[in-house]
Amino acid sequence: MTRWGTSLTPLITMLEAANLNKWNIDPLLDTYIPHELDTFSSYEDTGNRVYYIKLLHQLSIYHMNQQRFPDAINYMLDYLTIAVKMNVFREIITTIAMYETIRAFATLEQQGVYDNILKGVLSDEKNINSNVNRNIS
Repeated sequence: MTRWGTSLTPLITMLEAANLNKWNIDPLLDTYIPHELDTFSSYEDTGNRVYYIKLLHQLSIYHMNQQRFPDAINYMLDYLTIAVKMNVFREIITTIAMYETIRAFATLEQQGVYDNILKGVLSDEKNINSNVNRNIS
């Protein structure tokens, strides 16, 4: 049980409001995020996993708005890693678009993680090369 209970909703709502209004809520995040993120990431049930990736998505947006691009990219990469496993496609596309917007700020290590995530998606697809080649002919 975390300070927030088993629900991530209050933290997500706080981040959504901050992102919508361009508020700086660093003091609140400094209090809760470092201590709670590991707990949130350990949730196994689907409902809490969905809330956890929503939290990561909002953290990505927040750090982009604060122009802390390396942190934003790290949250995006964490998000993508989990979202790909969960098949959350709409949000994956949004996060990829966000990443591409600030890709120039990614370290080589972050770029490698991103590339591996995308390669993992492709390797999960059956016969993707034969389908692509068939459509080109």
